[in-house]
Amino acid sequence: MNEIRTSVVAVGPLQGYLAAPRDGSGVGMVLLPMITGIGAQVRAYAEDIAATGITALVWDPFHGPNADDTPRERLYELMNGLDDDAALAEIRLLTDHLLGELGAERVGMLGYCLGGRLALLAGARDERLANVIAY
Repeated sequence: MNEIRTSVVAVGPLQGYLAAPRDGSGVGMVLLPMITGIGAQVRAYAEDIAATGITALVWDPFHGPNADDTPRERLYELMNGLDDDAALAEIRLLTDHLLGELGAERVGMLGYCLGGRLALLAGARDERLANVIAY
């Protein structure tokens, strides 16, 4: 297992959760969470991925609210207000950040539930992705 570092990062107008091997990595993964947003469970997933040597950058679908501090009913309301094109533009920005500023040579995408659907859509639109995994 690799030693990792974690932080909340700004990517343009967005914030995401970054978990990365302390020594860096040439491989990145954009994580698209389920309705929980960047709650504790998703942060743990990102940290597990980083411990294997892959930089994980998590998209924040709700720009702050998550299962740690927001009732599920409110998260459902937020999910129903998501626009595919706007969400995919944000996801592309995170992919750009991994390939650019974070120095990844290859980037994949992993989505859970809500994020799984968006991962498939992103994979159909972004030929730079090395893989797409949808749960």
